[in-house]
Amino acid sequence: MVIPWVISLWQGKLDFFDPLIFKSGFIFMIGVVLFDYVYLRTPEYIYDEITFSYYDGIWLVGVLYLSYFTLMMVTYYTVAIYFRDKRILEEVFPLKQFNHEHLRLFALLYFLLGLIAYVALFLQIAPDGNIFLLYTSTTPRSEIFAGHYLLTTLTNCLYLGYFLWLLSTIVAGRALRISQLMALVPVLGGLSLLGGRATVIKVVLVTVIFTYYNHIKELTDIRHPLIERLDRINPILRLILLPIIGLGIICFLIAAQAARQAESPIKAIQSVDLVTILTAGVHNTSLEHFLLLLEMVPSEKGYYYGTFFGRVVTNMIPSAIWPEKPVMTVGSLLRRTIDPSASGGWPPGEMGIWYINFGFPGIAIGAIIYGAILRLLYEALYTNRSSPLVILLYSITLVHIIPIGLANNEISALLFDLILLSPLFVVIVLVNELK
Repeated sequence: MVIPWVISLWQGKLDFFDPLIFKSGFIFMIGVVLFDYVYLRTPEYIYDEITFSYYDGIWLVGVLYLSYFTLMMVTYYTVAIYFRDKRILEEVFPLKQFNHEHLRLFALLYFLLGLIAYVALFLQIAPDGNIFLLYTSTTPRSEIFAGHYLLTTLTNCLYLGYFLWLLSTIVAGRALRISQLMALVPVLGGLSLLGGRATVIKVVLVTVIFTYYNHIKELTDIRHPLIERLDRINPILRLILLPIIGLGIICFLIAAQAARQAESPIKAIQSVDLVTILTAGVHNTSLEHFLLLLEMVPSEKGYYYGTFFGRVVTNMIPSAIWPEKPVMTVGSLLRRTIDPSASGGWPPGEMGIWYINFGFPGIAIGAIIYGAILRLLYEALYTNRSSPLVILLYSITLVHIIPIGLANNEISALLFDLILLSPLFVVIVLVNELK
């Protein structure tokens, strides 16, 4: 966790959303999970199916994580050195290609489409008008939304429309207003009623990253008075503000999760402990889920040799057309294999997708691929630092692939966002071709 911060400070620049700096927070959470298993928990597994002795299993996962993150970082900095004096991408979508009025029209169309899908979805799942359905029932979201695949996807246009509205303001040469940022609150409120806690957090993070990169001197001369005042705050105090903001987001996550489990607010508060707060961005049981995966693969399920990633594509086919389509995530496959009567998924962490495809060598392969992608993404940002659209795409991509790596569900969510935005890209290309 510390290495990216030390290297950034040694280089004389600290970018909070450098992919490795951002990733370091989630590496820290994994470290807390390991510490919890070794020193704080009763030394026994939750699942009887795990045949590893308690501490042997912890050591194995710990060493694998250490190896995975080390290879990821080595690859990241190796790619950075290689491209130090090279431009890996020509500038795409430069500022002059935009018309802020057209972008604002797109923003309105996206928001209206998302709103229509949102209302239609609730009319389908809650014809009695109970908009708090997901918080008054413990039925899994997958069951509540079953058969409404298209509508749930189109509700993403709510936050995409909001992002495009912010984009149109930047393209018009104006600073984002506080009122625009506060408009995020009702958007988040609507998304919260859909029960997607992770989606709410991702929308907040995309907004923060997009605003951050459009208000620092290296990228643009546009300066918001609030940002100017924040810039005058002592750097140490600014660092302290980050975990405070993060704590607020984490408290929301915990409260929302308690509501979904039909717990009272008092019980939810009583169940919160320091470990829960410090590991809010990862699954606390992913360590044991990974050990379960080792028990299952290759003895019960063979390796998939990369084909498991193909399930991202098959997942786009509606169940009404293909009722028996394969499950998309490793966690869902693991749960259905070990305990078919249970619900939800048992995610085995970001190493799980690589292990189920290629075994232990796959974890090393995955770390190298992941590190290279993160660095190329960062290089693409700075090659196109004058383009607000590229900054938005960077923000969306980063938020999807940082927390748990290149897992199928995150790749799928990213692809859906890009597919929904594709009409905008097509129009931009066509307009500039006509010019």
